Amino acid sequence: MSQQIQIFDGANALSPFRQNQLTATLQAICPQLQQLDARFVHLVDSPTIISDTLSAQLAALLDYGLPVSSSFAVPANALTRSIFISPRMGTVSPWASKATDIARNCGFAIKRVERVIEYRLVFNGLVPADDVLTTLAS
Repeated sequence: MSQQIQIFDGANALSPFRQNQLTATLQAICPQLQQLDARFVHLVDSPTIISDTLSAQLAALLDYGLPVSSSFAVPANALTRSIFISPRMGTVSPWASKATDIARNCGFAIKRVERVIEYRLVFNGLVPADDVLTTLAS
């Protein structure tokens, strides 16, 4: 039996206020930052391949919060980076425990659902990635 990880897009991870606040903080450290966006990404660990029908039902279950901003447009010739923030290896977040229980109670035969945050950054030049990463992690 093979293990399958399926990825489901999620909602915005930041409110507009928090997004503006974090963008300003990062621009003070890295003036090359033009734009910042963050979204949830759900990782579903299943003992088997999830059928298209069940995948659509699981996507509906994981559909919550404000939709991802459609205004995130990357200018031509811009440098983009994604940074993923997840729970430490070997730990199960409280969110994952509850989401996994809910999915199982809805009849999904899954091992675990976990949520990570993808920060998408757009720069107008070379960036000091360590400074930006340190700020996002704190």
